[in-house]
Amino acid sequence: PVARMVSLLATTSFALHTPLALWFDRRSGPASAAPRADDGFDQVLQLSGQAGGAPGGGCLCVTPESKLEEEGRVVGAALCVGNAQEQSAALALVGSVEWILVEAGAPQPCIVAENLLAATEGSPTRVAVCVDSAASVPGLAFALQRGVDALVCPMDAATGEMLEALQVAKAQRLEVADAPAPAAASAASARTASSS
Repeated sequence: PVARMVSLLATTSFALHTPLALWFDRRSGPASAAPRADDGFDQVLQLSGQAGGAPGGGCLCVTPESKLEEEGRVVGAALCVGNAQEQSAALALVGSVEWILVEAGAPQPCIVAENLLAATEGSPTRVAVCVDSAASVPGLAFALQRGVDALVCPMDAATGEMLEALQVAKAQRLEVADAPAPAAASAASARTASSS
């Protein structure tokens, strides 16, 4: 029973520290706009019907109905979350979509992210949030000691301080994701001690 509990704790700990994805948002720019390979972006976000795709093939599209699509398949929704009613609409999607994309302009993006992260705990739904400043990156990347699953950067802001903040947050999340969970380390040492 103790080993099963330790295994559950280790699994939970790993689930809380997943790598951070970075999305390059080119919806407001030309189809030719693309991130440099070394910028660290995992996905390109564009409007449905916008020509072009991502250099590596990863491309998500936002439809006029605010659906989030990947290769023609609906994977989520893009929502403006600026008031309680809009937040309720976002929360209602938890468990029924893979992604909830919180559009830029939320008055308090970290609070919105924390509410969605709390609601998505234990569900397959992931949270992506558009960032509008480098200062908001750490709070979103580590909200509730878990962080959002993806940060979305507008193409015109993907330089300088913003790009550096995104890359640092992604690297820090990778370090946390790669570190052994304390429960797993304890279980391994307990097994070693009992077999001696």
